Amino acid sequence: ITGETAFAYDCSDNANCFIGIDEDGDGNGDFGRWGWSNGPLGAGVYYFDIYAGAGQCDIAKGTLVGLLTVDYDGSTAVVTYDTGCGYTMDEVHLYVGNEILPRDVNGDYTVAPGQYPYIDDDIDTNSYTFTVDGLSGDIFIVAHAVVVGDYVDGDCGERGCECTQSYLYATENDNQNGSDFTGQATWPVKIWKINATPGTSDLISSI
Repeated sequence: ITGETAFAYDCSDNANCFIGIDEDGDGNGDFGRWGWSNGPLGAGVYYFDIYAGAGQCDIAKGTLVGLLTVDYDGSTAVVTYDTGCGYTMDEVHLYVGNEILPRDVNGDYTVAPGQYPYIDDDIDTNSYTFTVDGLSGDIFIVAHAVVVGDYVDGDCGERGCECTQSYLYATENDNQNGSDFTGQATWPVKIWKINATPGTSDLISSI
C-alpha cells in the first residue's frame, strides 16, 4: 500500500500540463513538475479523470484512481473528488480561479499543492467536496490529491472522463429503489434512473 500524488485531468483539449505552461513568455516551460490546470471552463458540469503517478503528464504511466466532478453555475463551483476500488485520499488541495494557476505569497504563479487556497491534509476518505463561492467568468481548476492504495491492481474504471460508465443504473422497471441493475459497476458511488443525467434529480441514492 503506497501513497501517490494525483491530479485531475480533462480528457478534452482543456488540460494544460504544468511543464508546458510558459507565463513569462520566454519560450520555455516555467515549471518542472507534472500536473494539470484544467480550463478555461464556462458554467456547466464537468467530469475529469484523476490520475496518480503520471510523471511528465504522461497518463500512460499513471493509474486511474478516481473521478473529479465540477458543477459551476457561473458564481459557485462545487468540486467533488471520488476514488474507488480501494483507493482512498489522505490529502486534497484545490485551486479554482480565473487565472491558469494560483499565486504564492509573493504573487508568483505556483504549482505547489501546499500553496493552493483550498486544502484538507488530514483525511482518510474516498469522497471529498469543496464549495467555492464568489467566482465569475471562465475558471481554471487544479485539483490535487494524495491517493493511497495497492497500485498493483491498476486502473479503477474506464479512462476517458466517461462518468456514466462509473455509475450503477437502476432498471427501467425499478426506478424507485434501485434494487435491480442492468450491468456491473466499476465505481459503486451513485445509483441513477435509467438514462439519467448526472447532476440532476434523477439521482436515486448514494452508496
